[in-house]
Amino acid sequence: MASRAVRVQRPSRILSGPTSILPISACTSTTTALKPTSSPTRPRRPRPPSFVPPSPRTTRNGSSAGPRWSRPSRLSSATPSSSSGADLRARPAAATPSVLKPAHNRFPDTHMTPRIGFIATGGIATVHAKTLLEIGGCTITRFVEPNDERAAAFAQLTRAERVGTVAEVGEDCDGIYLSTPPSIRVDLVRQLIATGKAIFSEKPMATSLEDAEAIARMVRDSGARMMLGFSRRYYEPMIRMRQLIDEGRIGAPLNVQSVRLGRIGSMPGNWRVSPDLLCGMAIESVSHDIDMLRSLLGDFTARGEVLGSRPETPGFDVNVCATLRFDNGAIGVLQASWNSTAELNRRIIMGTEGTMIAEGPDMWAITNITIRRPDSEDFVVTYPESSG
Repeated sequence: MASRAVRVQRPSRILSGPTSILPISACTSTTTALKPTSSPTRPRRPRPPSFVPPSPRTTRNGSSAGPRWSRPSRLSSATPSSSSGADLRARPAAATPSVLKPAHNRFPDTHMTPRIGFIATGGIATVHAKTLLEIGGCTITRFVEPNDERAAAFAQLTRAERVGTVAEVGEDCDGIYLSTPPSIRVDLVRQLIATGKAIFSEKPMATSLEDAEAIARMVRDSGARMMLGFSRRYYEPMIRMRQLIDEGRIGAPLNVQSVRLGRIGSMPGNWRVSPDLLCGMAIESVSHDIDMLRSLLGDFTARGEVLGSRPETPGFDVNVCATLRFDNGAIGVLQASWNSTAELNRRIIMGTEGTMIAEGPDMWAITNITIRRPDSEDFVVTYPESSG
């Protein structure tokens, strides 16, 4: 298979609002060669915003049937200063800012707490709903779900009302979670924009560049507020890693290794292996790794390959390997697999003055961040295994 260079960068304000997370699929384009770069410098990175709060529940009932999900046809249409004298004493992990804190009420003129709706309630949607209820500060009011069993479980969890259309969800909420499989989101985003409500879409935004660009155009042209669920950049160890890089603890980044390995079974009945809905690990999961690297070191160009290893699900890639060239001059390698019998989660960033190692015992958790420099003892921050 021929390798392909892909440019990964931020477009100019495609998604509005300070809390927008820009999607990989919406901002990639092919390039024929890596552009020349100058000496390594550390780019500026956005700081994590406050989360819109979550909260108390209201009691509602409803039993109207929802639509069946189906796949639509494709749309056409500054060098860091020397840190040799820096204070390298470890700070406790608790010093890292947490995004899991109630934020201020963003809707003071309308009602007491923000109202949240859901489009689809399987898998990750239930995780989001539980998190909202745990944090507090909002009400889950309405949802659409075609599966009766999932709908009953979600209604019992949230006391929200099941309705039949996106428009009905929009009538009684301020923000809407879109949690369907990514291959069917184009028309749903169009319907969500028509409601005039803020949109939170699970990542990835789409499974093709054409669909992602169509969604980005709709959001840009309408002025809608939309955020994508690249939540790993708000993971406390990732925030701490950004802080340490910005403080110059390793000097200017030069070389990066990102490795995330594990084994996920055949997932019978899951949309991820459905011939009509699958998109493969590279788009569905490695998009997290790409977003995390961009949040740490900025934009880059990637050249790589994907490989499937499961005859029962052709087109479902489970192995990814790519080489990276960052705009700040650093180079790197990204490797990921859902087919590995050994679990590993490790990111190594080598700089002009030291090396940062962030690792954990499984595919998701980071439990240790170590900075190793030639002129001092190791700097170590630890996190509980549950932090993944």
